[in-house]
Amino acid sequence: MAKIIWSQPALSQLDSILDYIALDNPEAARVVASRVFGATDHLGRFLLLGRPIPGFARRNYRQVWIKPCWLYYRIHEGTVLVLHVRRAEKLMKAEDLIADDPQ
Repeated sequence: MAKIIWSQPALSQLDSILDYIALDNPEAARVVASRVFGATDHLGRFLLLGRPIPGFARRNYRQVWIKPCWLYYRIHEGTVLVLHVRRAEKLMKAEDLIADDPQ
């Protein structure tokens, strides 16, 4: 099983999303958190579960849909590094993903 590492920007982004959801429905925020962390645990067993990022040249960067979020990660030497989390209605910008990657 691959090691899962969350970058600080990804954790902060997820925290902001959960805080926003919790304003209206704290239980829904808990459900989303559980779903996101469950999915990342699943990535540890199935590294290629997410799909390659459309239009992004680096194939070891992938994305996975976990309603209501897109989670972006990089595979490197058997490790999954969660780089970026965004709400579905926000546009993905490659420069945001690269900026969040501590490489």
